[in-house]
Amino acid sequence: MPKKQETYPANTKRIAVQKKLLLEQITKTPIIEAACQKVGIGRTTFYRWQREDEAFATACESALGIGVELVNDLAVSKLMTLIQDGNMQAIHFWLKNRHKAFGDKLRIETPLDSKKSQLSSEEFTLAAQIISELADRRNSLINQTPYGTQPAITTEDTDAEPAQPSLDGGGDVARPDEPVVPDATDEELPRDLCEGIL
Repeated sequence: MPKKQETYPANTKRIAVQKKLLLEQITKTPIIEAACQKVGIGRTTFYRWQREDEAFATACESALGIGVELVNDLAVSKLMTLIQDGNMQAIHFWLKNRHKAFGDKLRIETPLDSKKSQLSSEEFTLAAQIISELADRRNSLINQTPYGTQPAITTEDTDAEPAQPSLDGGGDVARPDEPVVPDATDEELPRDLCEGIL
């Protein structure tokens, strides 16, 4: 096993100067390979210094962050110049990445298969749970105002409130404070209500 090379005082001063120059270079050019070439050291030496010197490693991270911000500022400046010159690609890039109306949108389409086989009991139970949770969320949102929540509707208030149509297709009136899904066992829930969910 080779002996570790001893560091002499002259080497220590030279290494300290090289580390300082390297940190300055990284803040200007946040690319390790390019910064090492400009200072005249190899990348392996740089990474060895990082492993052996924790303070140098921390200073490198900070210098790299400053360098990246500098390049980002430069890129934005160039982009603004292109936009001012009427470059349509630059305008498109800016709007796509910085304006909500022009950004990418995710569109999901699924074909409805009316010939789908019956739901399994596990799928049916899961669908019933999801429908119940959605009904609870809907009811809680209906009862909320921008200034807090409204008190629950009492029987005295029923004449003052306009009736909402029933969601289950029956003649009963669905109220905001009542769950949409009836409290029933899995066998009693209509299966066609769950078909489009799964």
